Amino acid sequence: MDFVFSRCFNEKGSVAVIVALSMTVLMGFSAIVVDFGRVALAKQSMQNALDAACLAGAQELPGSTALAQSSAQTYFTKNGFLAEDIDSIQFENFNKRIRITGSKDVEYTFAKILSGQEQVTVSTSAAAEISSIFGPYDYALFSGSQIDLLQFTGQNTVLGDVHSNDSIKNKADITGNVTAVGEISADIMASGSGDRIEGYSLLEMPDISKLTQNAAILSTAAMTAYGAAVSLKNGVYEYSVDIGQLNTILHDHPLIYIDGELIISTKPGLYSEISTSGGIITSGNTTYNGSQVSIDGLKSLCLCSTGGDITFNGGSADIRGIVFAPNGTVTLDGSGGILNGRVIANIINSNGGLNVHYDAASDDSLPDTEIRLID
Repeated sequence: MDFVFSRCFNEKGSVAVIVALSMTVLMGFSAIVVDFGRVALAKQSMQNALDAACLAGAQELPGSTALAQSSAQTYFTKNGFLAEDIDSIQFENFNKRIRITGSKDVEYTFAKILSGQEQVTVSTSAAAEISSIFGPYDYALFSGSQIDLLQFTGQNTVLGDVHSNDSIKNKADITGNVTAVGEISADIMASGSGDRIEGYSLLEMPDISKLTQNAAILSTAAMTAYGAAVSLKNGVYEYSVDIGQLNTILHDHPLIYIDGELIISTKPGLYSEISTSGGIITSGNTTYNGSQVSIDGLKSLCLCSTGGDITFNGGSADIRGIVFAPNGTVTLDGSGGILNGRVIANIINSNGGLNVHYDAASDDSLPDTEIRLID
């Protein structure tokens, strides 16, 4: 009897079984820690290399896709990869965007025992584009102040997204997303597929310095030569031009800077057309009195003030462009007019009637200085 019990409870050889089972588990963990870690590291390394390649290539756009491709390949190989690891290089958005995909085989060490595969292919992609400083700001209205409301008065229709770094009050019909760091009034209607989002992230204002550094500075003498009426008020020059003079100035200088204030007006009783794209930057206030003004084709007008306010009186006007006052107030007046573009300012006062329709092409006339990764 003792012999039977000793045979049943004999544990000799059980250690070998436990070790064999443990080795299987250990091999599995080794595959996860070592091989899967190598795969993740390889993919991240390739992602970093593709990001750098896209950013380098975008600096040559939209001028030369050949230089963009060469520069992208150079930076990709400098990050430890081979040129043949690039699967494709594509150019999109009128050659303002570069997109690169790549792949590389990673050899398994332990995982091959469990999976039966010798290697795995990691693939990833990246894209970068060059745009004006307004490129990332795809809003019809963008109010940057953290202490002032975005307020609507009267009948306001906005086609596009709206954002405020404070709150949004009163009544408006907005076809798009409405976001605010603070509260959004119940009368603000986000129609269509738009969402109303309170407590949204604080967003920074575009950097106007990247725009001013590309502008031609026009002196008082130069403005006078173009027929501008000039006056000096409290030590600040004020320039007045009509639409015809504006077209001539922008034809000669697509982006200008004026140290002073500017008034743009139509001649009484004369229907005018903006026939030249471009941008005007002033250090002081800008007033646009553009009743019954249209714009030719897909051209656009950008009005910027580095330190002042902009008043846009666009009754019965139908133009494309951007109104930008990063440190001041934009006041939208008039009735029946349409601004196809964007309004970006520290404070926005929308006083009925003038409708704003977002247009992504409204900054096409401005220099491309902003390079960013997308997707």
